[in-house]
Amino acid sequence: MIFFATTSESEWNFGKLISNAEGTAINENSVVDRTFKTDDIFWKVEMRLVGNTLHWKHDYESDSKYKSIDISEPDTLEYVGFGLLRDSSRFYSIGYITELEGGAKLSQLNPTATTIPIKDPGTDGYLVNGSDVYALVTEMSLPWLVRIQGADSATFNALEHGYSSDLGGVYFGGKIVAGAKPDEFSFLPTNQLVFGKTSQTLYFKGKPLTGLNVKNVQFLRDSTVVTDGNVYYYLKGNCHFTDFELGTEAELETYKGVC
Repeated sequence: MIFFATTSESEWNFGKLISNAEGTAINENSVVDRTFKTDDIFWKVEMRLVGNTLHWKHDYESDSKYKSIDISEPDTLEYVGFGLLRDSSRFYSIGYITELEGGAKLSQLNPTATTIPIKDPGTDGYLVNGSDVYALVTEMSLPWLVRIQGADSATFNALEHGYSSDLGGVYFGGKIVAGAKPDEFSFLPTNQLVFGKTSQTLYFKGKPLTGLNVKNVQFLRDSTVVTDGNVYYYLKGNCHFTDFELGTEAELETYKGVC
């Protein structure tokens, strides 16, 4: 689900102006220097470079108008991935990756550095840019970039279920998983959810469920209750955003789960 609002002139995402929605008509007889097509994001996008102007349209749009952006160095323009392009001087976005407050700006990316998009079925993906690694983070919205502090781009690797690692640490989204080492980290799938674990700690979405004895852990109520017989965690939230919270054994009688 994508939360868009539109006017006759602009398109907005979470209150952030992301593109001109009115579009630009292209003269089909114009000399097209290059075309780009991509289906690596959930939009299919057609892009045409005419002179120093890039025109594009997404397949969710019913009209035939293109949006456009001026390119500084059109001779070096290339498609990187995740709706990002770059030339020798800067990066450009066709609106898939947004620049929401708290996220990285495209101006922070190095256009001349080795850049590798990493698709991961369990997340929105990662972007390696030189020595920096960025996670694509989303909350039922278009993604934004979050720099993974301390991640080593040379040894970075996407794992499963939203986790990643490098030579020294394990990460979930854009944050380090406290206490987890890549050579000790594994997954513990249940019939409903997937947990990360080491010999000492159980994790859910990168958060440690502290106090649990991993050797004695049990999953109750379709894995919405986790306990070792002494410590109890309950899945709380709604159908879209959930997390485990510490509770008591007495809550078992009245706990109804989520959704």
